[in-house]
Amino acid sequence: MHLDNLAFMECKYDVSEEISSSVRRYKNKKIKSTNRKKGPRFVILILFFLIIAGIAAYSLLNTSNNDKAAVGASAPNIPITLTNGTTVQLSKFYGHAVLLWFVTTWCSGCEESAQILSTQYYSQLTRSGVIILTVESYNNLGYPGPSISQFAQYYAGGVRPNWLFGTTTQQATYIYNPQADLDIFYVINSAGQIVYRGTGLGAEVQQVFSYLS
Repeated sequence: MHLDNLAFMECKYDVSEEISSSVRRYKNKKIKSTNRKKGPRFVILILFFLIIAGIAAYSLLNTSNNDKAAVGASAPNIPITLTNGTTVQLSKFYGHAVLLWFVTTWCSGCEESAQILSTQYYSQLTRSGVIILTVESYNNLGYPGPSISQFAQYYAGGVRPNWLFGTTTQQATYIYNPQADLDIFYVINSAGQIVYRGTGLGAEVQQVFSYLS
């Protein structure tokens, strides 16, 4: 009887061991199957995000190219908030020749150029029908300085007919001043086309007249 019980227990142990082994094989098979299923899904997910990123990059590149402020191209339209608090579009001045001048108010070269423009060229330019727009580069390119109103008062004799001062957006600054120049200007003809671009207005202002005909 004792031997029979022992044989039964051994048989029971063998059966249990076989069942446990089968369960382990099933679990391993299920894990491998799950991993195989996750693999393709993960690859598809990665490809999806790469496609979305590519579309976004292409769209950004296209926008940058279309909005590029280049000589010979139409002047990209931008908002300008004037010192009186009103916001106007650059396109408002199309039909006139425009001298669009981006400055930083803490720049000594900009101060000198404003004084030269005010004392030597303002009357001649405005008599020719030119609109002068002096715009602070966004956030003064990250450095403190006088407000654009103070800049106008200190160095240009204040806001005068056909000489306006204002601020603009970061995007507009990037379009017209992508290299973060302290002083960059554009001559825009009455048809809204950029005909000249330069830096250091005080030294180049005489050349502006040759592009106003």
